[in-house]
Amino acid sequence: MHRKSFYAELIKVLSELRKLEFPIAGSLMPDPKGGPEPVVSNTLSMASNELEVSSRSQAVSSSLTSTTHFVHDQFEILMETYRLPAVSLSRETAELETFALDSLGQHIHQFVGDGHNDGPYLLAHADLRCSNIIIDDELHIQAVIDWD
Repeated sequence: MHRKSFYAELIKVLSELRKLEFPIAGSLMPDPKGGPEPVVSNTLSMASNELEVSSRSQAVSSSLTSTTHFVHDQFEILMETYRLPAVSLSRETAELETFALDSLGQHIHQFVGDGHNDGPYLLAHADLRCSNIIIDDELHIQAVIDWD
C-alpha cells in the first residue's frame, strides 16, 4: 500500500512542477535582491561547471531566450568538453565520439522545432532517481534534491 501512495505522490509532485512555466530558459535561483519569489538566472549545469574546472577558464553564460539558443549553448559545452585532452581515451573511442559529435552538429537543427522556440520553458530535473527523492518511514515524499 505504501508503494501505491508513493507513486501517487510522485505523480502529484511531477504534475505540480509541470504547471510552472517561465518566459526564458535558465536556472531557478533565489532573488539576488532578497525578494520572496525566485528568479530565472543564467543557466548553471554540472557539464558547464566541469568544463570550467577542467579548462580553467570562465564560461560566459547568458539568459537563453529561445530553444534554439539553449540547444546551441548545450552543444557548445559538449564541443568544448571534447576539445580537452583525455588521458585514458583510446583512438577508436575518440574517433567514434568525434564522428557522433560531428553528426550531431550536422543534424541538431532538425531536433529543435519552431513551435516551442519562444517558450514557455518548464522546470526539469535532469537527474531524478531514487537517491534524489527524500522519503519518510511511510514512503511519503519529503523533498526532491540535487537540482542542477
